[in-house]
Order: sequence, then C-alpha cells, then structure tokens
Amino acid sequence: MIEEEIKIGMMTKRAQRKKSIGPVNYKERLFVLTNKKLSYYDGTKEQRGKIKESFALNTISSVAPILDEALNRTSAFQIAHDDCYLYCCAKNAEDRDLWMKAITQACQMLGHTLQTACHPNIYDKGKWQCCLNSNKNASGCERLRNKFIDRLPAPTRPVHEEQKSVVIALYDFKPMEAEDIALKNGERYTLLESHKPHWWKVRDKYNKEGYVPANYLKDESSNNLETKDWFQKDISRIRAEYILKEDGREGTFVIRNSSQAGIYTLSVVSKGGNVNGTPMVKHYHIKENDEGKYYLSESHPLPSIIELIQYHKHNAGGLVSRLRQPPLCLQNQPMTHSFSNGKWSVDWSEITKKEELGSGQFGVVHRGLFRGTRQVALKIMKEGTMEEEKFIEEAEVMTRLIHKNLVELIGVVINERPICIVTEFMEEGCLLDYIRKNLALQNYPDTLLDMCFQVCDAMKYLEQNQLIHRDLAARNCLVGKNRQIKVADFGLTRFVLDDEYTSSLGSKFPIKWAAPEVLNYTMFSSKSDVWAFGVLMWELFTGGLMPYRALSNTDVVDQVARGYKLERPNNCPHEVYRVMKQCWEMETEKRPSFEELLNILNDLIDEINASSQPQGFYYAR
Repeated sequence: MIEEEIKIGMMTKRAQRKKSIGPVNYKERLFVLTNKKLSYYDGTKEQRGKIKESFALNTISSVAPILDEALNRTSAFQIAHDDCYLYCCAKNAEDRDLWMKAITQACQMLGHTLQTACHPNIYDKGKWQCCLNSNKNASGCERLRNKFIDRLPAPTRPVHEEQKSVVIALYDFKPMEAEDIALKNGERYTLLESHKPHWWKVRDKYNKEGYVPANYLKDESSNNLETKDWFQKDISRIRAEYILKEDGREGTFVIRNSSQAGIYTLSVVSKGGNVNGTPMVKHYHIKENDEGKYYLSESHPLPSIIELIQYHKHNAGGLVSRLRQPPLCLQNQPMTHSFSNGKWSVDWSEITKKEELGSGQFGVVHRGLFRGTRQVALKIMKEGTMEEEKFIEEAEVMTRLIHKNLVELIGVVINERPICIVTEFMEEGCLLDYIRKNLALQNYPDTLLDMCFQVCDAMKYLEQNQLIHRDLAARNCLVGKNRQIKVADFGLTRFVLDDEYTSSLGSKFPIKWAAPEVLNYTMFSSKSDVWAFGVLMWELFTGGLMPYRALSNTDVVDQVARGYKLERPNNCPHEVYRVMKQCWEMETEKRPSFEELLNILNDLIDEINASSQPQGFYYAR
C-alpha cells in the first residue's frame, strides 16, 4: 500500500515525558496523518522540520474527547497507543472533531477497530481522574455515542440514569454564581455530574439543577470515612496531638493514617492520666481480625470503622475515655474552592481593601474582604516588576491547584493595573517571622519537623503535578490557625523582574536557596526545589537565621560549587541534619524526591517521640 497523507495541521500537544520545566509543558507541533501512521514534527505546514514521533495506526486503541478541566485546555482529545496516551489540543472544537473522525476512519480502512468506550479525564496520581480506577489499561468508563464519530459527545461526563445517586448536604450553601443552586443542611439531592473535583452538579426536590461544592455533600448510600469530620486522613501524629491538646476536652478524638501502611490510628484526649488535669493524647491502632471486623479491644469487634467509633462513643471499652467529639476546629463549615464555573478573573468591585500587612519582592500585601464576607490577602503587584501577560496566561492553571498545605489562589484582578492576586488569608502570617517570634519552638524538634512535614506534603503535590516552585523558602510559606503551614507564591519568580532575583548570569532566582545546577546552568526541576527545601529546614532549626549569613551572593555561588554545606544548627538532632544533607547532594539523582522525604520525615517524627510515649491499650505510634 502506498503511503498517502490524509490530513495535515497544527495542534498543541502535552509533553509525554514525566519531568517538566514549569507548570505547563505544551508545544505546538505539525501533525501528519497518513493511511499507515500518525506523526508529528517540528516546524509548520510551510516548512516541516525534524520528526519528533511516529506510530502506526494499528497500535491505536482509542481516540476520544476529554474534559476541558482535565488539561485546563479547550478542544482537547486523547489518542491511546502502545499503552501511552497522547493529549492533543486542536484549534477549536470543529477541528478536534475533524481530526478524531479522520484518525478513526483511517484505522477502519486498515480493518483496525477502535474501542467504543473512553476515559473522559486523564490518568494522573496513580488513577484515572474520572472513574478513580488505578489500572492504567482499564477499559473506558464512558461510552462514545457513535463509533464513526460523526457527532462527538460534548466534553462533559454526565452521570447516567442507572448511575445516579442521592447525596445529602452537610452544610447550608448560598449560590455564588448564576450556575449554582442553594443547599440546605440535611436535605437530599440527586447527583447529576461529578467529574469536577471540587464542584458537582445536583438536582434539588424542586427539579432545579446547578453546581454546589463537592465537599458539602456525602453519599447517602455510602459508609464513607471521608465524610466524617473526625477523619483526618493525612495529618501527622504531631499535628493530631497539637490539635487535640489545643481543644483539650475529654474524649476529643480524630482518626488518621498510621505511620504503618494500611492501618488507621485513633488519637484521643484524656485528662485522667495527669495529676494536674492537663490534657494528654493517647494513640491506638485500629486492628482487623480474621473475620474482617475492626476492633480497638479484641472483645468488641465491629463490621466497619464507623460502627466501631459509634460503639466507643457510648462505651470506653478499655480506652482511656469514651469518644465524645471531634476537635472544634474541624467542625467549622469548610471553604469552597474558587468558583463553580472555573472563573478566575475577579473584579475590584468584589473586593474591599483593608490594612496593609507587609511588602516584598512581588508587591504590597493587604488584608481584604472578598464579596463582603471572606477574608483574603491581596497581593498588589508593583508595576514594572512582572511579566504580566505571561502570568495571566497561566493564572487559570494556578487557580485549579488545591491542597491543604498550599495557599489557595482565589483569582486575579486583571481589568486594572497594577495586577492584584487574591489568595486565602493566613492569620499568623509569614513562617519566617513566626519562627523568629517563637524561638521557644527550638526546644521542640518534633514540632519543627511537623512544620517541615506540612511543607513537604505540599511540595509532593506540586511534584506529582510536574510543577516547580523555584522560590521555596520560609518567607514564602504562611501560618494559619492551629499552626497549619501552607506554601505560597509557587511559580511566581518566573514572572518577576526584580534585580534581587537576578544572578550574574541574568537569571531570576534567590541565590542562597539555589541548587548548583540552578546557579550554573539555570536548570530548574523538582530536585532543585528539594535543595531549597533542605535550606528551609535549616531556617526552621536555626530560628530563622539567614543562610550563609557571612557570605555575599558571589561567595555563595563559589562555595556551593566547591561542595560547601551549611553547618548543623545548634540543638538540631543529627538525624534531622542528615536529611538536610541528603537534600544538598551535588548530583540531582542522589537527592530524594519529595515523596521519599515525606516518608523519611514521618519516620523521624516517630523516632523522636518514641522515648516519650505513655502506655496505652494497643498503643500506637
């Protein structure tokens, strides 16, 4: 068969490699479809460059549209081939449909049949984000309407009639946008769409449809731990103790992941063990017997953890106290994540500016009110210090990031200059200032480690999403209620034109937190963030001292190149300093990932506390 070109055109594709420089890695390529294969090239239609990749049509298993939310791009579709997924963004929806139809028909001409089911979202973080199946080769969870793709389904993922479920509102909710509907605590709603991670579409008893916050709902038919305010899956032992002691009421408790994989731990407050009645916290493993039942005491096994907790709310059953309530700080109505319609551009008319909180390399920061009720931080950028157009292009992607230890970017005011970045408000301010004001924390290495743990958790999330911070330091982390730490200003240094962040090589970055490959070659990666994380740990364990405080920037560049490492801080455990030095390995491949660091820190927290553990019934670390 003579190879003939069927369709040629420009499309944007997402890089298939795992590592990425910057939060978005999309490139425009020239795609060429023949009757044998699909290829893409450098260059344009007029001047075709070097071929980048090519694969035979008979290796393609499916061609299907994907949700706009999946890539934060419009007119996107995926091509599954050889157990790989190529994500393409066409010029518009019509062009996307033409490409999909052409590829499908070219496969059919070869007698090669494509799958008629697809995944409307991407495979990420070890699972399909649409159906949550962890098998990358799992069959599609949604069926295409027509195998010839004459009319493709719109990129939405409705819940089919037989899949519709009833959900119950956990809180009241007032609509924020025209597409939203109200929720009333305790009322039932029919779930219509659940493909968006933070906003679901529901129908109320009056047949009115609209979007509501997903974290305001629970499935009526599920026995799901995630819906319980006493279930705090990923908090560390130290965080649990801090929150519980701050609450201080007898029987206040949480359930959390244990440091031992696959096991849950109950942490509960008791005042009975201390003479002066000060609260203490005991920890118990929730165990499972041969019959698959859960227990804290072998004589009281129950079919589910929820039933087990309910039993111990009425009977101590060997515990230091019966379980009474979750901490007050966990019972507040949660914040919604941004807007249901994906909006990220906000107007000054929605904001009330309050007092100035401080200033930095990016601009002046004010406290503010968003829509008259929600406290926010307003970062008003200095004019002439930012590549504004580039920032605006990527602001939408940044507003879609959400993690409990990442400062939420609510939106950006772009209809006036200077640009104003609207983020959530953190009551205790900058982590660096907080450490300097609370020097007594130097006597509590477990607490400092927990702060490091929280930062590391956020960085693991960025790492998993192939995002690079580029300016990780204590000054760019914030402290909220209950000593919650959140990472801020991720990725902003790429857009800042401040001389303070310019090296002799002309690149923008903070010298004293920079890895050797950044200083020498301006090569940023998650591993350069790991180096900066080691410096952040050093900041916390020194009470907020300036790294290399006796050296100029020029001297730092020279000394780091020679292999010099920051000295061990006073009162810093040697085990902790060893972790810092792991972060400062000269060769990037020798540095741990943030996922590995998180496990190391978790073990360290356990070790530091092991010697001071009180005795308990099935006591757990």
